[in-house]
Amino acid sequence: MIYSKAATAPETRLADTGTTAIVNDRQPSLPTLPSLTEAILVPEQDADLHLFRARRAVLSDLLKLSTALDDGVVDLSETLLRRFCGNLSRYLSVSHYRAFQTRSAQTTRYLALASTTREVMRFCDRFGNGRGVPGEPLPAVRQQLGQLAMTLETRFELEDDLISNDRFATTH
Repeated sequence: MIYSKAATAPETRLADTGTTAIVNDRQPSLPTLPSLTEAILVPEQDADLHLFRARRAVLSDLLKLSTALDDGVVDLSETLLRRFCGNLSRYLSVSHYRAFQTRSAQTTRYLALASTTREVMRFCDRFGNGRGVPGEPLPAVRQQLGQLAMTLETRFELEDDLISNDRFATTH
């Protein structure tokens, strides 16, 4: 990518971006907005890997938390619930980044993702930071966790559909 139109100025290789800039003898020109965006954005394959890892962390914590709640271990449940809510927040961040990176204009799917985001955040607001377990009976927490699992299943399907449609659209 060329930052300046000065054809006689020497080229300089920019570290870690794989781009070349033409540098003016007096002052280097500023990069354009599209070139900054291209340098910052994560490639789709990497974004998919981040999404997969975030999902895996959420599902792993969900299973551990569910087991602790079923066994009635309150202290462990509180710790796992805090960690689970933290991983849910990270997952939402990665998920939104990947979903909005798609090129398909499927407004209904984006609205459905927004709806699931609200439900997940409601859960995190209610039970995050260890607030939920001591104040609520374990069966109530377990019930909310079951409802959240259904919401996550719907969300995973929506994301997968968006990503697969995006890949199909870019290959055809």
